[in-house]
Amino acid sequence: MNKQEGDDIFYDDLLDRKQFITKKFAPCCSALLGRGRVLAVHAPFGYGKSKFAQYYKEYLNKENPLNKAIIIDAFLHDYIDDPFIAIHKSIGQLVDYDEEMNKLGGEMLKASAKEFFDAVPILRKTNLSNKLFEPSLECIIGQYIKKLEKLANDTPITIIIDELDRCRPDYAVCFLERIKHYFRPVPNILFILMINKDHLFQSIMYVYGIENKEDASNYFEKFLSYKIIELPLLSEEELKRKQSAEKESAFSYNMLRSKLQKLRKNNKEDEQSYEMFIETASAFLHALDLNYRYYEQVNLGIDIYQKILGKNQFFIKKTARLYAYLLVLSLGKPDIFKMLKEGQVDGHKSAYTLFNEIENKFYYYGNHSEIKDKESINKFFMDFKHVHYVAAEIENETKPCEYNGFIESNFLITYFEDFKPEPIRLKFQSWTNNIL
Repeated sequence: MNKQEGDDIFYDDLLDRKQFITKKFAPCCSALLGRGRVLAVHAPFGYGKSKFAQYYKEYLNKENPLNKAIIIDAFLHDYIDDPFIAIHKSIGQLVDYDEEMNKLGGEMLKASAKEFFDAVPILRKTNLSNKLFEPSLECIIGQYIKKLEKLANDTPITIIIDELDRCRPDYAVCFLERIKHYFRPVPNILFILMINKDHLFQSIMYVYGIENKEDASNYFEKFLSYKIIELPLLSEEELKRKQSAEKESAFSYNMLRSKLQKLRKNNKEDEQSYEMFIETASAFLHALDLNYRYYEQVNLGIDIYQKILGKNQFFIKKTARLYAYLLVLSLGKPDIFKMLKEGQVDGHKSAYTLFNEIENKFYYYGNHSEIKDKESINKFFMDFKHVHYVAAEIENETKPCEYNGFIESNFLITYFEDFKPEPIRLKFQSWTNNIL
């Protein structure tokens, strides 16, 4: 870890989460923590919920040393019978449990685990969750909570539950029930649920036999102390506006650029080839409206394919744009990529159709100062649109456009010895074989 990474929690914060955490989210959590509450943060899959959770945990531990925060990956624990195990053990990592506390935890687990799962078929017919707990269990819970309140009074605890929406439905609902009946409200213990609300609502509908999302939403809100917090991200409407388009393309560009800065320092190849790769990959990510998780996959792909190729074919002028295009295509449009890899005519037809659909997005990409050569990026994709057209042997259709001197251009000399359908398809098979 370099000095920058060690000193700054937000060293790789390309979505400006620091601003949201410090100005809004942290004050909100502080207000809820003392009361012992439950908060939910929503974003679609792939939009950085886990990264946001990590930022906030590290920020809280650094800014408030007396407070303790921990992240529980619910999905990693859904093979066990009862989510209380994960919660109990995680709190124990932050505050020291004595023998009595561990004994109470064991008694709660023994008394409650079977009751919930035996009750699930009944719950699907009627909401009887408040009848799950017998007086003996309520007594154990009361003792446990009193001990926990004393510990939390000295060490306020924030428990972030991540990946809850990926769990099997009965486990996800059981997790919610455990928080509600065991830990709410416990002063100085705050639960933060990182969720995709639409997917979690599906789990609730399945377990309780609810037929619409509105009823599932009403059920879920019973667990919360405040409204669901929407994690800031760019909507489809915002993407249509120039300012948001600039922000989106800037993000993809900067994320890849930060990844490749170290590679540039460690290699003597022309820096221009790195920029060609970054700009082309980020332009295609932007044009396909791929979410933030895909940018991480491109980063991983760079590491993987450098090892596969054994040399920096990704970062030489001749192939930088080509491999950037194919890598993103393999992640964002795997069906098209597979057909190209198999030499299918339909793969080139689909690629040509795709470029027709997203063509305008290349014109709007790069409207910020860091992108130096957006005209070359646009020309690259339009040239490959023409290539796919030829390889697809499309008949009775107007050609995409005629380029002056296209057949004699440096573009063809660079990539193709014979600009005919079959040789083009064979060339794509050769290129795509370098990519999983």
